[in-house]
Amino acid sequence: MLGIAAVCYAIFTSISDFSTEVLSTYKNALVKSASLAVLSIFFDYLQFLCGYISVREALNNKDGDYSYKLRSPFYKSRFFFFYAKQVAVFLSVLILLYTLFGKLSA
Repeated sequence: MLGIAAVCYAIFTSISDFSTEVLSTYKNALVKSASLAVLSIFFDYLQFLCGYISVREALNNKDGDYSYKLRSPFYKSRFFFFYAKQVAVFLSVLILLYTLFGKLSA
C-alpha cells in the first residue's frame, strides 16, 4: 500500500526523462493508482478501528460469556473493510503495472 503510493510519488516528483515521459502519457492512471493506495490505507485503519470496537463490545458482554456480538455493525464492518482494502490494493497494483509496462514496452 505505502509502496505503491511511494512509487507514484517518486514518479510525480522526479525530473528524470523516464518520469516526465510516463507523466505525459499516464498521469491520470498514476493518480488513480495512488488514490486507490491511499484509500486502501484508510480502509486498513477502519478495519482496525472496527475490530477494536468489536473487541470492546465483547469485553463488555459479560452475559454472553464475552463472545463477539455477531450482529454488531462493527463486527460485520471488519470483513467489509478487509475485502474493500484487498480490492483497492489489487486495482492499484494493476493500474501501476499497466502504467509501467506500458511505458517500458513502448
